[in-house]
Amino acid sequence: MPARLRIEELESPTWLKQKYSIERLTAEEIGNLLGCSKNPVLNKLEEFGIPKREVRPHISSLLYRDEAWLREQYFERGLSTKDIGAICCVDRGTIQKWMKHYKIPFNERANQLCKNDPGWLREKYLEEGLSAAKIGNLAGVERCTILRWLEKHDVPRRHTPPPSKYAQYRNKEWLLEQYVKKELSTYEIADGIGCCFQTVCEWLDEFDIPRRDWVAHLRSENCESSWNDKFFDELTTDGAYIIGMIIADGSISTEQYVIQIVQKDRRILDKISSVMSGGNFHQMSNAWQVSFNSKHAREIMTDKFGIPNGKQKSYTVRIPDCILERDDLVSHCIRGIFDGDGFVRKGGSHFEFCSGSLGLLSDIANVLTRLISLPAVELNWVPGGYIKKNGERSGAYNIEYGSVLDAIDFARFIYGPDLECYGSNLYLERKKERFQSSCDRWRGRDWLCEQIKSGKTNEDIAIELNVSVHRVAKVLNGIGVHDFPYKDSEWLRAEFVNKGRSVYGIADDYGVRSDAILYYVNKYGLMEERSGYWNQDMAF
Repeated sequence: MPARLRIEELESPTWLKQKYSIERLTAEEIGNLLGCSKNPVLNKLEEFGIPKREVRPHISSLLYRDEAWLREQYFERGLSTKDIGAICCVDRGTIQKWMKHYKIPFNERANQLCKNDPGWLREKYLEEGLSAAKIGNLAGVERCTILRWLEKHDVPRRHTPPPSKYAQYRNKEWLLEQYVKKELSTYEIADGIGCCFQTVCEWLDEFDIPRRDWVAHLRSENCESSWNDKFFDELTTDGAYIIGMIIADGSISTEQYVIQIVQKDRRILDKISSVMSGGNFHQMSNAWQVSFNSKHAREIMTDKFGIPNGKQKSYTVRIPDCILERDDLVSHCIRGIFDGDGFVRKGGSHFEFCSGSLGLLSDIANVLTRLISLPAVELNWVPGGYIKKNGERSGAYNIEYGSVLDAIDFARFIYGPDLECYGSNLYLERKKERFQSSCDRWRGRDWLCEQIKSGKTNEDIAIELNVSVHRVAKVLNGIGVHDFPYKDSEWLRAEFVNKGRSVYGIADDYGVRSDAILYYVNKYGLMEERSGYWNQDMAF
């Protein structure tokens, strides 16, 4: 056990000086005597004006500051700066710093071996088969230095790296064929060879290949779309899902006839592209983007569905009225929004939506309350991590549902009663799997109610579901199955006073906090009844 805190001795300058200056105890050792950390001791030493002892480093940590010792280790013993650093418990940069201070040429040995004696380098690399890293260790230099000297002395590399597919964009004839003859975009060329589209643009400029005015091309009415731009003329379940995805993670250009969707998971974008019969893919730094260009489709999005274009979409977008009016489509649209702006906790016990649009979250909450009777929730403001130019902090709104049975009802609403997505393959697999695990474990609200009506106890249900009794009680409380008998004074007296049960034990049985049980214990004066022959601390 830690020592009892002795304040009176800590406040005594005479006692502190005796221990620190005369008996030579450290601040940490004095703190152990007093039952505190070393920081209060150091503060009192400074307050009483007791001079602190100089901390002397170990002798080995000072050796690298001796010029003669450094020269002996480096030139006579042949140690590298890394080896010398290991002896002194410092890194090689510190050794090189002091060698520069004393003007010791620490690259001289490497220059002698590599620059003045290429035969030594050829012998080590080709005949003995040492790697560049091992030769660097012998010479006391980095691997890249050895590779540079190998190239300067025309020493052939043992393993010639295979030609990269990226080298294709450095070929002017190949680039002309792709961009001019085949009329591929820079995005399509970049996607084919796995690089960024800016790299393709740079090499087009390098070869003086005139760039197309892509903006004017997309604005023109004669621009041929590479996908079915009549897809949204008639609303379908897949169309409702894609509209939900555009609402969450999409954008509509203000100047171009372009609709874009950005997602980290490339697989969902492939599914969308397959349903819409086309689309242009582009790999971003940490996500994928698929774009669809069509004047007709853009007009449908803004005029028919009322989805704003530009930056205002994030703050003003709502679920289109034509989808809200149809119960057979709204679940698919909300599934698309959830895949973009939703979150489900591992295990499927909690889910939430997050958006900058209050109207959108209000639409979602109203639909979930109307169609599947989820409880009304409050809109919460979640601050972001940066400050805007106008001085306001970034952030968004969210709505949360914390009941596992609410999560199951929601999953069966957006994925179907059997979680088969109504025969569609448009869904994010990782989110669906989390809901699936929750549904497999808890089996739903109706099943739990049937078990209670059949006379099964919480313990029986917990054993069948392989969960804790407390977890079962908490879930059942969420659907109002229990009648909370601890609110009855006679029942609570029998359990708490007569049987001697603890507050925590009763709370676990009914899935509530111990504070709730303690409130009724104090309300009915049961603590005084029990304290006559029980230790009051055992009540908890």
